[in-house]
Amino acid sequence: MTDNRIQEASWYVVNSVRDANQAVANTAVTVLDRNMKFAQNTFLGGIEVLERETDDMHNLARERGQQVQKQQEAFLKLWFGSMETYMHFLNTWFSLYQQVWGANRAALDRELRFAQEAAHRGQENG
Repeated sequence: MTDNRIQEASWYVVNSVRDANQAVANTAVTVLDRNMKFAQNTFLGGIEVLERETDDMHNLARERGQQVQKQQEAFLKLWFGSMETYMHFLNTWFSLYQQVWGANRAALDRELRFAQEAAHRGQENG
């Protein structure tokens, strides 16, 4: 009977150690599982942040491109408007010059005709 008690006590100790080791193993697996989930969530969160930042950079680059295009269009409008104003200014001065030249030319032609007619009359009278 004593041997039976010793054997039962031995099995009790073995079972107790086995149960304790099983509890430790289960806890370790649970901790590892949580750590793995934490690492996965951290990794996936990092990827999500990088994807958002990449999208934001693409949007910023697209908007910047649109702004550059608008600035170029505005510059071209300003440049063409300035050139148009300058050409109008030159045309106005050239037109004024033509008008003055035309008026002087007409007066000069009248004076020459008058002088020729006077010379012709002078020859006829003389």
